[in-house]
Amino acid sequence: MTPNSVTTDRLPGQAIDPGDVVSGDDEGPDPAERGIILAVQNGNHQAFGTLVSQYQARIFGLCLVILKTYAEAQEVAQDTFVRAFAYLDRFNLDQAFYPWLATIAVRLAQSRLKKAAQDMHRDTAYLAEPSRQGVVPQSPLEGLIQDEARRDIWSRVSGLSEGQRTVVFLFYREEMRIADVAMALGVTEGTVKTLLHRARKNLREHMSGPTAPDVSDEEL
Repeated sequence: MTPNSVTTDRLPGQAIDPGDVVSGDDEGPDPAERGIILAVQNGNHQAFGTLVSQYQARIFGLCLVILKTYAEAQEVAQDTFVRAFAYLDRFNLDQAFYPWLATIAVRLAQSRLKKAAQDMHRDTAYLAEPSRQGVVPQSPLEGLIQDEARRDIWSRVSGLSEGQRTVVFLFYREEMRIADVAMALGVTEGTVKTLLHRARKNLREHMSGPTAPDVSDEEL
């Protein structure tokens, strides 16, 4: 899965209408999951709780990778499910559900980062030493990953740029297709491949040494 390097596009931070999100056309939905979504669309709103239970940990982990604070990740993850529920009647049952849900989470998290940056610029007195309540000094992913070698790698991933760590998480940990990752971030597939390539290069450079693990596709 070695991507080719191409010219990158800027990662957008604007909000997205979940009803306009479409998933890759060669990955079908899980039949049981499709039944749950159909039940919700037909008025069984309690059935949505099954989807929340199934995906809340994954969505929280994704938000944590992007935002890097527990409190904000929890809030955006909750907002993701609220937004998904509101727009579920417009969800195409021929699509896979998780890429659609992940797209909502990514865009909400990006919007949160953009707003935080704007707020910081408005208060220049704090620019020299910005402080965000709830920031975790260590990688927040370490608590979610049991294997020590992988935990070390993912602690390094948390130090990458937002775009790089997001595509690494979605592609390797969530095993989303390049097309779906591109959809979630609102960029081209070539941009996703470039971000993955640069992320792997940065990880290898920062983990160089006789005891450093090899950063391969399988490790991530």
